[in-house]
Amino acid sequence: MDNNFVEISKNLLLAVKEKSDFFSFMATLEQVSLWELTENLNSDEKKKAFWLNVYNAYVQIILQADKSLYNNRDLFYTRKRVIIASVRLSLDDIEHGILRRSKAKISFGYLNKPNVSHAERQLRVSRVDPRIHFALNCGALASPYIHIFDEESFNKQINDATRQYLETKVSFKDGENSLCIPKFFKWFLADFRGSKGVKSFLKKYGYQDAVKQENLQITFMPFEWDLSLNRFK
Repeated sequence: MDNNFVEISKNLLLAVKEKSDFFSFMATLEQVSLWELTENLNSDEKKKAFWLNVYNAYVQIILQADKSLYNNRDLFYTRKRVIIASVRLSLDDIEHGILRRSKAKISFGYLNKPNVSHAERQLRVSRVDPRIHFALNCGALASPYIHIFDEESFNKQINDATRQYLETKVSFKDGENSLCIPKFFKWFLADFRGSKGVKSFLKKYGYQDAVKQENLQITFMPFEWDLSLNRFK
């Protein structure tokens, strides 16, 4: 196995950023065998870096080719337009199947998908990492900036991405005892291990003074769905 697939995913996303030829990287990822890919992506860090890069690259590739596809967002995320290791995937397959370990898109993350393919079982992470929600760019204005991840510094990179996103989206009003946070915390509540987990997560990223307030009122920021491409960090 000579290929480093995290590196190839980085090169794919970098080519998209620089508007250079990305088709050779796409072809490599399409043609690799499922066995070789799973053998190469042999840790959760590698899987997360690879699939975040792939997801973010394909959102840009698809929408730059035809922005009108975003008009029907349900179809945009569910249609199987991404081919990796000869497996045809949707953006939802990557997000909810692989990166969220076969979680149902609805249910706040408390329910698993009823039917899971062999390929998804092979490719998915072993444990859900809620930080992915601050690194996936779905094309919307409210999405996080696009970062290019590698396996060596993945944890630092995704911590930085999470912190940067929260700094722009979390608002605490001391006089009103009110904390406004991104809607990801509501949509994927189980990924954060419930309401207590949300507070623990926010403490870790510098909001310990806010979450320790008694009778704290938590609200969720409206998600801005307006299309916004090329938002690279």
